Amino acid sequence: MYLVLDPQPRSEGEMERIAVVCLGNILRGDDGLGVCLKSILENRFEHFDFIDGGICGSRIIDILSRYRKVIIIDSSDFGGEIGEVREFNLDEIQEKDIFSIHFLNLRRLIELSRLLYNRPEDVTILCVQVENMSLGQGLSSSVEKNLDNIVEKIEKFLLEIVQPTVH
Repeated sequence: MYLVLDPQPRSEGEMERIAVVCLGNILRGDDGLGVCLKSILENRFEHFDFIDGGICGSRIIDILSRYRKVIIIDSSDFGGEIGEVREFNLDEIQEKDIFSIHFLNLRRLIELSRLLYNRPEDVTILCVQVENMSLGQGLSSSVEKNLDNIVEKIEKFLLEIVQPTVH
């Protein structure tokens, strides 16, 4: 297997678009929330490329290398209320006691993409507090009950990026 290093954007204007990488594993309960959110959000915003990042394997480097700005959505346990959405950067993820099945690998893959391609420059992580990331299919009833609220919070965050308010 060979890793092909292609530092050029794949198409004209692709660098201006923003990637929203939704992480998750549908076989681990609430960890599958990212996949669910991608299917809900992907047709609501034209300025974003919604990408199923799966379980954050090495293929994500190719995705990360194409964008200047990347937003990552992931199920997490940061001690919040079920359905709470919080914004973090990479340094905060390491400093705070935040659990995600994907974070250790994710940080290394972002660093490798930056080393090889100098991209992405800007990474924001939206963590969604969930209840259960153990083996099993389907979202927990508490996350399912909060799904509309979770979607609304993420939509508000994304709208602020494309239509920033002047303060």
